[in-house]
Amino acid sequence: MSTFWATVEGGIFVMRHAPPAKARITDRGVADAIAKPATKYTGPLSVVVEERQQAPPRLFDRPSIQKACGQWWGWGADTAATHLGTSKCHWNDLGSA
Repeated sequence: MSTFWATVEGGIFVMRHAPPAKARITDRGVADAIAKPATKYTGPLSVVVEERQQAPPRLFDRPSIQKACGQWWGWGADTAATHLGTSKCHWNDLGSA
């Protein structure tokens, strides 16, 4: 993701460019070849503003919690199930690993 600031008659605005992973340029030489002629461009510029909303992340279900506990703390499913109901592991702790 790239963020740039552009100055126009009406003031300054932020431009954000975040192409999907498959469309990203990963070769520095190719990126420089595209950027070089663009640095001195002074012609007209069009802007599209899209209002987007992102849904909140899904809540953990029991298998997901057990898997996360296994990845974060090395617990097996039985150990995770045992500790999820005790003071050793709280729901609020699951996002802090």
